[in-house]
Amino acid sequence: ARDRSVAALAEARRVITAGVVSAGGLDAWLAERGEKALRLVKLARDASAPRLTLSKLSVAADLFAELARG
Repeated sequence: ARDRSVAALAEARRVITAGVVSAGGLDAWLAERGEKALRLVKLARDASAPRLTLSKLSVAADLFAELARG
């Protein structure tokens, strides 16, 4: 489960990075995605806490993948 979550995060990162470049920058990309992107930013901050669990990693991977799909 951990390896799948890490792989999903890596793929989402690749897709999101390409989207940010295509949109002309992070602010434009975030504006296109609205509330969903803001929730993800909050989740990323929460997930970076010292006690990252496998369940938090899995949820983060799912949300990043959803955001990467648009």
